[in-house]
Amino acid sequence: MKKLTKVILASSSPQKKKLMIYVANKLGLELVTENPLIEEIKDESPEKTAIANALLKLREVEGEFVVSSDAFASYKGELLFKPKDKEEAREILKKISGEEVSVYTATAVRIGKLEITDLTISLAVIKNFKEEEIEKKIQNPEILKKAGSFSISDIFLLKKGNLESIMGLNTSFVFSMYSTYIHDLEHI
Repeated sequence: MKKLTKVILASSSPQKKKLMIYVANKLGLELVTENPLIEEIKDESPEKTAIANALLKLREVEGEFVVSSDAFASYKGELLFKPKDKEEAREILKKISGEEVSVYTATAVRIGKLEITDLTISLAVIKNFKEEEIEKKIQNPEILKKAGSFSISDIFLLKKGNLESIMGLNTSFVFSMYSTYIHDLEHI
């Protein structure tokens, strides 16, 4: 039986890396990160967009146990990706302040030759931002790395889903796929 020694995260996201460090430690594996260079799809339904991008990232990285994901927010049907600049971040934060947003998180796992995806749709209410809070938030360069321009600390109420998915990766799915398929690695 083949024995896995590492899991590869197809992402350079610090949030996803933190989540995968936990997963790798629990599974007794080394974590390796690779940054797949892909042209992200942004013109399909939220569900198809998230899954397509997660699979594009997954397929850019070689290895027997690879994890990738794609996550973004949606507000009243408008997809909210990472803002391109501070002005766009400001506009997004004003728009979603005190509002309900959906977060689409597709997690893709490859074990051997088998590729499996999961889509988690979380629903969160964002806290009300004062003008000065928005101005302070957009001064942090990290805001340009956050889909929808918000972070976990900006959530007032989680109505559906889980925080790991909102952070960008469904760790429960990764654990489940590992425990389900690891014993069949030689056959898949």
